[in-house]
Formats: sequence, C-alpha cells, structure tokens
Amino acid sequence: DNMGSCSSCKNLKEKDKKEGETGAVYLCSKLKTYVQGNNSCENYSEDIMRKVYTRDEIYRDGERYSNDKTSVSTYIFIAVFLVILGLILGVFKF
Repeated sequence: DNMGSCSSCKNLKEKDKKEGETGAVYLCSKLKTYVQGNNSCENYSEDIMRKVYTRDEIYRDGERYSNDKTSVSTYIFIAVFLVILGLILGVFKF
C-alpha cells in the first residue's frame, strides 16, 4: 500500500519526470525538487484524482530509482585492487 507516499500526493507532478538508469524521479511542486515516488513528507496532500495504476507506477519507479552509471566490472576491479593492496600492506593476516 502506498497511501501517504509521494506517488499519491497532489504536489507530485507526474508529467515532469526524470529517468534514471533504472526507475525515475518526479518533480514535487511544494519542495521544488525531484523526489522518488516511494518517499513521504510532511507536505503530503492526497490527490484523489490520480488513478491507482498511475500511483503504483510512480511508486515502483521510486523504489527502483538509481542513476549509477558505473559498470559492474569497475566495482570488481576496485574490489580486487583493495584485496591485493590489503595483502601487500599486511592488513589480512592468514
């Protein structure tokens, strides 16, 4: 249930959407910034006209939102580097 979340708030402008690598964020006219649809705040005011399926889509977009463009191989390289560096510096005692 997403009652009280930004996805059902009249301050959230569903037409003003910014896509991330996954999911999306939407403009909150009250906060004047982009928010995830699964957030909630004290400025909440229910939009009774917004369809349930639209609320659900906005909420799911917020849950999935990530704008990380870093590839998995970069993270693997960093992890391997840190392990090797730790072995060289004697951080790991085997």
